[in-house]
Amino acid sequence: MYKYRLFSSKDSDAVRELVRVTFPGFLDGTYWDWKHRNYPRFDPLLVAIAEEDGEIVGCSHWLQNSLKLGSDVVVNSLLTCDLAVRLDHRGRGIAKNLLLQRRTRETFKKRGIVVNYDFAGPRLAARLYTPLLGYLPPKLSTRKYFKLLSWKKIVDFVSDVDVQRALRKEFSKVCSLNMTISLKMRSAPQLNLIFKSGKIEATEGAHGDSDITIEGDTHTFISLMNGGNITRKIVKAVLERRIKFNGKLSKLLTAYRNVGQLETVFRVIFTRDRDSVLPKATSKYDVRTFQDGDEAKIVQLLNKAYADYGGPARKSPEYWRWCCLERPDVERSGLFVAVDKRKGDVVGHVVAGRSGNVWELCYDPEQDGEEIVPMLIDKAVGYLEKAGVTSINITAPMEDKTIRRTCMDYGFIHNPPPKVFLSVLDLVKLASLLANDRKEELTTRFDETVLVKLEDAPSWISSTIFIKIGKNGVQVTDRPLPHSINLETDFLTFSSLLFGNLSPSKALSSAKFRVTPSSKVSTLVEILSCLRMKTKWFFPLSEFG
Repeated sequence: MYKYRLFSSKDSDAVRELVRVTFPGFLDGTYWDWKHRNYPRFDPLLVAIAEEDGEIVGCSHWLQNSLKLGSDVVVNSLLTCDLAVRLDHRGRGIAKNLLLQRRTRETFKKRGIVVNYDFAGPRLAARLYTPLLGYLPPKLSTRKYFKLLSWKKIVDFVSDVDVQRALRKEFSKVCSLNMTISLKMRSAPQLNLIFKSGKIEATEGAHGDSDITIEGDTHTFISLMNGGNITRKIVKAVLERRIKFNGKLSKLLTAYRNVGQLETVFRVIFTRDRDSVLPKATSKYDVRTFQDGDEAKIVQLLNKAYADYGGPARKSPEYWRWCCLERPDVERSGLFVAVDKRKGDVVGHVVAGRSGNVWELCYDPEQDGEEIVPMLIDKAVGYLEKAGVTSINITAPMEDKTIRRTCMDYGFIHNPPPKVFLSVLDLVKLASLLANDRKEELTTRFDETVLVKLEDAPSWISSTIFIKIGKNGVQVTDRPLPHSINLETDFLTFSSLLFGNLSPSKALSSAKFRVTPSSKVSTLVEILSCLRMKTKWFFPLSEFG
């Protein structure tokens, strides 16, 4: 029988170890201390524990934060993160119960929380977060870039004794093909897979005895590894000249006959040459490492650059130090600042972590980004290459053509960013903030009171709210008011309308809501169109939970 309770200080060691084992890529136990115990707004009452017979088997965390829903709408929010359940206790409803532990109206009202957000895979969201908690994915204006620096992880993996044993057992036929397949790409080392003497070896660098050489573009190889009919994909790519095979005909035929088992060798991401974008010697900007006192200027720069985006709210120097400078994988030697040589102003910065993540890349939109961005990326890539990382991740606004162009020139490729999901915790307050943000337009155009009746509303959400619009202003309340329009819909549909995921006209045409009287349908559609968010969402990697 599982018992659920709140976190206490004596739980630190057990929770730290559970998070470390569940998320092994996060720099051992130092990650948990940095992210939670050292977080400026850490609240132990927002950590839930699951235990059996006094032993901790699960935990879930919530971090208090501020979230921008638009350029002038900022709300208190909770980030759900680090939900961990011990492997031998999974599949028993622990994760579901942990997520519901602190999800009460009293918890949110006390802290003034309006919105909850999380970063999760689409499958997990569809299976757990959306049906249980009402999470919805906003349309992101975030683009992720990926660059491969080394095949070391694959070489080490293939060299592992246990892996070798498994490969020989599972792929005994291809282990004895007696051939070497070399994968060539731009801006990355050559990877050679050697199938000989009943085993597979992997090496990096030039190989003079390759039987087959494969060249092609990065996106083609990514699509090959994303499932589907591999043989059909290869044939299509060859016919379209997106991939090229060179080698002896007999070896090519042998590989073709074994293409199903050879699928595992296509772990290839192609990049391009970056020499053409080295920083200009005559630049009016200079790049140096971080100095104490830069925090305030960096925060000012971030708030300026992302003023029009939804996502993390305005930062403070204290928060930025925790988020970047004190992050376990960040060293000062990996934090670079671009300055105007003449004025000394900070015009850009980049935070490169030894994990291979570029946590922040930002520049002053009023300055010459075509000079600043290549300088910063060059510094970050050089630092990470020396640190021995095998790949690099960067996120940037989707509309930023300067970063996109520079990343492409430096050999990065597009990669899907982590998914963000939002759910409403205080619907009255959220609708009130949105209505007051559009007050001038609403009060000029409408004189109506809308009753919204919600089906399937979760326990922390009122099933009825009233939106009153008139010359004296706007009011949103869950207290009954005389009304002129009656809207009946379900909670997820109304949330989707507010978050901008669903347009009112599309919801109407697909019978997602009912309106009475019918003469008010067009008026309601216009009101909802005015209320819905039109936010561009961007999250730097440093803000992903």
